[in-house]
Amino acid sequence: MLASPSARMFGRSAAASSLAARTALPSIANVSFARRTFSASARTQNDDAALLDSIKSKLKDSMRAKDSTSSTVLRSVLSEYQYAQKQPNAASGSSTASLSTVLQKALAKRTEAAAQFRAATPSPREDLAEKEDAEAKIIKAFLPEPMTRDELDGVVRQVVESVRASAGGAGVEAKKLVGQVIKGVNAIVDKSRVTGGEISKAVNDILKS
Repeated sequence: MLASPSARMFGRSAAASSLAARTALPSIANVSFARRTFSASARTQNDDAALLDSIKSKLKDSMRAKDSTSSTVLRSVLSEYQYAQKQPNAASGSSTASLSTVLQKALAKRTEAAAQFRAATPSPREDLAEKEDAEAKIIKAFLPEPMTRDELDGVVRQVVESVRASAGGAGVEAKKLVGQVIKGVNAIVDKSRVTGGEISKAVNDILKS
């Protein structure tokens, strides 16, 4: 016996509703992570505003005191930050555009330069190394104490446990989790205390262990 038109219509409607419900499930599952990501982005913006005010205030003081070293370094940091803000990924709240990340890169650049000057052969350039050290000290004053490896590992392990549970347990191949774990860690940690490279290394080390 053939189903009536109304029965067939009801069947199609029920199937469509079931499909819509199944399609919506992943979005519901991702709500928690989306909230953490939004919270991290908002926190970064608030931290940047306070840090930016602090750097600008210090720059004014340096100019009044005719401290050319501090003035030059701080102008350089502000210029690099403005450039980062103009990049395509800045509008999405990417951590690469944060002021703390700019400061970390500026600090790393000077630390590496100082080491290279001291290792120069045949004649190390201690004078130039000390200049880089002085600039690094100015930048370091705007950054909090770095996150210890133990602190970072603790956060990474928590995120790994959460991601593994969502992905189906310990049987999931580790390399497939790397990206998700890094995103999860980035949404939690204070990026002014740890670099992206340090996070990546910690995640890979723990997933391989």
